[in-house]
Amino acid sequence: MLKEISPRLKRLFLSSRFFLRKYPMMAFSRRYLFLVLISIASLGLYLSLSQSFDVLTLDTGAPFRREFYATLFDAMQSAAPEGQLNMDTARDKERCKSGDASAFSKDFEKTSFENLEACLHLSDEQLSMMSEKHEQYLNTMNSWSLTDDEKHKLFPNQRGVVTIGGGRFSVISLTMLETLRDRGTTLPVEVMIPPGDEGDDDYCNVVLPKLNAKCIYMSNVLPAEVLEKVEIKRFQNKVIGLLLSSFKEVVYVDADCLSLQPLDDVFDKPAYVKNGMILWPDIWKRVTAPAFYKITNVKVDTSKRVRFGPDDVSPVSRYEPSTESNAVRMLKKVPYHDLDGSMPDPTTEAGQMVINKMQHLPSLLLSAYYNIYGKWYYKMLSQGTSGEGDKETFMAAAHVLKLPYYQVKSEVKFDGFSDKDGFHGISLYQQDFQQDYRAYKKAKRWVGRHKSEVSGYEQDYDVKRQFLEKLMRPDGKELDSMFGHIGYHKFEPMELSKKHIYVSEDGKHFRGFRRKEVIKKFDLELFNFGVLEKYLCHEDPIKFVFYKNVMQTPEWDNMCKYLKNHTSFLEDTHEDTWSS
Repeated sequence: MLKEISPRLKRLFLSSRFFLRKYPMMAFSRRYLFLVLISIASLGLYLSLSQSFDVLTLDTGAPFRREFYATLFDAMQSAAPEGQLNMDTARDKERCKSGDASAFSKDFEKTSFENLEACLHLSDEQLSMMSEKHEQYLNTMNSWSLTDDEKHKLFPNQRGVVTIGGGRFSVISLTMLETLRDRGTTLPVEVMIPPGDEGDDDYCNVVLPKLNAKCIYMSNVLPAEVLEKVEIKRFQNKVIGLLLSSFKEVVYVDADCLSLQPLDDVFDKPAYVKNGMILWPDIWKRVTAPAFYKITNVKVDTSKRVRFGPDDVSPVSRYEPSTESNAVRMLKKVPYHDLDGSMPDPTTEAGQMVINKMQHLPSLLLSAYYNIYGKWYYKMLSQGTSGEGDKETFMAAAHVLKLPYYQVKSEVKFDGFSDKDGFHGISLYQQDFQQDYRAYKKAKRWVGRHKSEVSGYEQDYDVKRQFLEKLMRPDGKELDSMFGHIGYHKFEPMELSKKHIYVSEDGKHFRGFRRKEVIKKFDLELFNFGVLEKYLCHEDPIKFVFYKNVMQTPEWDNMCKYLKNHTSFLEDTHEDTWSS
């Protein structure tokens, strides 16, 4: 391409010389004219390059984006809830059975309407105030009615992967990106850097371009007045990062979540095309307070059961003792989120998502509201249970807006190791969403053809056995895993080194990741330890801001020694481990 540009530049310079010779009376201004022509030539070069590299295109949508985000945050601030949610006064401590309930727990009273209402009950004044604020924000949001052209200005690029970096998450994202590329994904990646976490120039400008990735500083996209008025941190980073990303269609992946399959074709899968939002399950039952549904004006019919956890294909008669609804039973003995109008069980694990932002922009805008005012909405959605934060806000927003979504039915798989203290879970494996969707549709068709066989009441109905194993996997074949979310212990080498993770008390190294049948002969542990050692412990290591005070110290040397020793151990045991 540069060969094509050179003749153009040559012609421009020759033209300038011809012009000056033809009109000698203008010699006094030759210097200035020459500078103008140089500028024109430079612009020509820029525009020529722009035709080949998207990164250099003139950003005509930037002013619109700034105006839109300024308006968005003004709308959220205008609809801010008043006061604080005090759980000491909202919770009936004598009646409330609080805490986690596993996804397949049979303690249904704990997740019933009556118990969830006792665990978080708002006064009439609070309900009225929250409802008014929520409705105000929704009305403002709906009044925007963005055209496709305006959405294109917000999201000028088509498809890509988004993650959140900054601080330790920039370090952790390195292994995620290398795994992404090793497993075959070629989509461009935007690493969203939250306000205040800027400074990883070495990582952003030297390393990421080699991986077809780049840093997007949120502070460069958001208007200055927003940054002055709103503090964006922690759980708010994900939804704001998704909104600020340039892609129309996104695979969102947490920095500590590894893709085990190539992702380039996920946007063409029927489950995604139909719904525009793909979510994955967590390991807990949903405990969203009835107050949330009242505030958002979502009708939940407490007299009508429509599912048993993820099973919404079996006839209700299969697990309900009577075809006639019992008001007391529905309020006390049935999980609230099995009732008509509620969000389905189990909860959501949002370390990974696939989302069409053109279709689900309203979902993201409403989710942003829930996250900015998480002190209210996190409590209503999760009631202090494990993982409380942004993870429930995405489904909640789509549900309130009656927009379609599909949450994978298949349960999470675990990986980890055992020692004297018991089992240490280090990874959650999430299943292929399209395989799951295909199995779900097949199960639904089967039930439709054999309804009489599954309509009789089964007193000991077990959703995991009857639905997930017999209906979703009638041939016994397991689905492929798509992601491994490395929640404990993240691939942050300094912490791994200090805590001697994967090293026994006698100083011997051992493998933490052991589910060979899940990760399909991919030595995930060896690959990622090798990445960390390569980038941090060889000549000219990446200069992460997170490590600015420990590089070239004995602490750093110990970390590199740990990485080298564990990588060597993994290499020595690789063949024996994966040949069996």
